Amino acid sequence: MAGFLPGALQRKGLYVPTTDVWEVSRIQDIDVNSEEFKLLLVRLYQNINVIALALNQKDSAIYYPSEFVDGQTFFPINTYTLGTTNGAGNISGTVPGGVYKLGQQFIIGAETDVVTNPAAGAQPMTSTGPSVTHTFDITNGNYVIAGAPANTTVTFIADTFNAQLPPRNDYRFVIDIGLLDAGVTTVAHGLTIDYSWTFTRIYGTATDLVSGNYYPIPFTSAGGANNIELRVDNTNVVITNNSGVVFTRCIVVLEYLKS
Repeated sequence: MAGFLPGALQRKGLYVPTTDVWEVSRIQDIDVNSEEFKLLLVRLYQNINVIALALNQKDSAIYYPSEFVDGQTFFPINTYTLGTTNGAGNISGTVPGGVYKLGQQFIIGAETDVVTNPAAGAQPMTSTGPSVTHTFDITNGNYVIAGAPANTTVTFIADTFNAQLPPRNDYRFVIDIGLLDAGVTTVAHGLTIDYSWTFTRIYGTATDLVSGNYYPIPFTSAGGANNIELRVDNTNVVITNNSGVVFTRCIVVLEYLKS
């Protein structure tokens, strides 16, 4: 059985080794002042450390209505600080990293500018803020931002893998919806979601104890019409129940990254 290798990517799973076994009678005969005994202690410590590392990186089976670091880790991505906007809220230059693609983001205070245009040349980015100009050239990484928040740090999220960075922790949050009626059900999740978040899983189940119906959410019917849609926005969990069933219980699980 494969062991956990600290600092290495596992390609065959994450397991605690089972090959290091000592005969009890032999351990009892070792002189506690000998080098052999010291070596035994070192090996025991190493094995305990391997067990701790492996257990800490397992997906934890804990589902509670409060935020919890679930043990999943995701690949790290490059994030760069480009500088600070001037008094007029302007900044320009070329982003580092050498990789230019859709979905990359510029963060200026509360404003987020996203690269959404694949055409060559200086193309407008999709912006959530007051910028008058926010262009990016996907062919060479040149950017121009003007009219953004003044004297504000600009962060560039390159969304490129960097094995030298620590992995990103995944969080889990469970919401007990309760009764799931027909139509739209909206429940506030209470999370403070910002530009750095990425959802990794959004799923749930619906239980009808009266008629004995049990559905996964989201649910797609064979006929294509009696579906159950599940989505999340910055404030709420929104479920649209077109299944024709009123469910007595519903649980939704959210899993997400914060960086």
